[in-house]
Parts: sequence; structure tokens; C-alpha cells
Amino acid sequence: RWVRVGMAAAAVMPVQAQMQASDFVREVYIELSIGSSIPISWRLNRLDYSLAIPREAELIGIRVDVRLGESQQEQAIWDQGGEFALRLPARGLRFLLNPGVTSQYVEVYHGEPVDLALELVGKEYALRITRTSITSMG
Repeated sequence: RWVRVGMAAAAVMPVQAQMQASDFVREVYIELSIGSSIPISWRLNRLDYSLAIPREAELIGIRVDVRLGESQQEQAIWDQGGEFALRLPARGLRFLLNPGVTSQYVEVYHGEPVDLALELVGKEYALRITRTSITSMG
């Protein structure tokens, strides 16, 4: 059983005439090393996400599911070089992401939150993940 905590809503991003990440992102998932996947309930007006994962999930990856060219506007994002990346600022790491493919896994230390930055076509979203004393079987 997973416990999702503190999904804090942030200020609404200004609506732009150009396509933005929310126009084609279906969902963002936290992939756990124990074989489970947690959707974060992706929303345009939420810039910050925070959740707890079970103690036995030592590694996490991020997967972004998108609409790949299902409309002319969506295809235009990819034609213009739309880019996804995952950053771990405190560790000096940045990984390019491919739509629908789990990122490289990173370690989450027990009791220490890891702050991630998800870059989606020029916008940045913050993810804070904490490995806690909860268990997936509890």
C-alpha cells in the first residue's frame, strides 16, 4: 500500500497561445524498483508534487506518457524539438527522457527527500519524493 502525501497546488501557470506540456502529457508515473508504478495525477495548475514511497523501494524512475502526434498541434511540439528531461539538482544529474520510457533509476535514501525537477517543453515541475517507513505490503 502506498501513501501519497502533500500534493500541494501551486499558482496557475499563465495560459499561452503556444502548446504547453499539459496539452499533450497524459500522465507522469513514479516507477519503483520493486515493480510498482504510481501515477502522480498530472495537472497543469500543479507545479509541485510530493509523495512518500515504501522503504523497500530503494530506486525510482520517472515515466511520462504523452500523446504522440495525435493532432497537428501535438505533432508540432515534436517537430519543433520538444524536450523532456529529469534533473536532480542536488546531485548535479540531468537525464533526457523519451516519451513512454522509464528514466534511468536513481537512489532514494531512507528518510531523506530527493528533489527532482521535471522539465517538460520549457516548463519546470518540482517533485519531492521521500522513502519512508511504510511498506508496500502493509
